[in-house]
Formats: sequence, C-alpha cells, structure tokens
Amino acid sequence: MATTIVFCALVALCEGIDLQAAGVAASGIAAEFKPSPGEMGTFFSGSTLGLFVGALIGGITLNDVQTGIAQKGTLGYWIGQPYAGQGYMAEAVDLVCDFAFRTLRLHRVEASCLPNNEPSKKLLARTGFEQEGYAKAYLQINGTWQDHILWGKTMKEKV
Repeated sequence: MATTIVFCALVALCEGIDLQAAGVAASGIAAEFKPSPGEMGTFFSGSTLGLFVGALIGGITLNDVQTGIAQKGTLGYWIGQPYAGQGYMAEAVDLVCDFAFRTLRLHRVEASCLPNNEPSKKLLARTGFEQEGYAKAYLQINGTWQDHILWGKTMKEKV
C-alpha cells in the first residue's frame, strides 16, 4: 500500500503538484521526518522518494535521467533491514520503472549493486533487470571505492 502512495507522490512531484496540499506527507529533510504511528506515505528530499509505513522504511531514486539519444535513468534504492523481503521495494521498483517507461518515455533504466548483495541481485532479477557487466571501483561507499555489478532493463522488456 505504501508503494502505491509512493508512485502517486512521484507522479505529483514530476507534474509539479504540491504534495502537502494533496495530503501526502513531505519533508525537505529526511532526518526531521517523523510520521505518526500507523501513518503511511512518502517524503521527498532532493531526488529521493522515501517510503514509510508507520516509520521510514526505505527510499528509491531515479537519477541521471537523460533524454536525446540516451533516453535512460539510473535507479537507486535502499530499505531498512526489518522491512526487507516483504515486497515493498519490489513493488516500488516496478512502479518507478513503469513511470520511467510510460510517462517519461525512457528506453532504459540502469541499476547497480555490490557483488555480495544477494538480496539486491534477487530483487533486480525478479523485477526484470538483466545482469550486464562488472565495474571496478564504481561507487565510493563509506570512503572506499567498491566494485559493482551493472544491471539494465529496457522498454522492450517491459512491454
């Protein structure tokens, strides 16, 4: 249910709709965001859409959106350990990819994950991404450059 609200909030943000006026909880600073017990919805900070079901449970981004000859975006996400494996992020990934392909008319969505992150690899495979490569020292995490597995999903795979 929370990810349906996430999708609505993502559409609202892209269409310039005032989220607070529409009744969706929003905050510019995630650290200050404290939902009421049992409350469901999202927050938006920069380009991160936060998911919450009574508490902040995760976030998802579609960054580096390019038009022209590339027509692609980069997916990023995280979820708190207590909420992992419950389907929240899989639904959010599907909804954000659907929005990227149908509304933004992107041809491709890319993602990456650490080689030892089995839950992330399973999530990406389950949501239709294909493993495409390996990038050495791809992203700096906790001050250390880390290798990543590269994944991609194209519009033709979504249709």
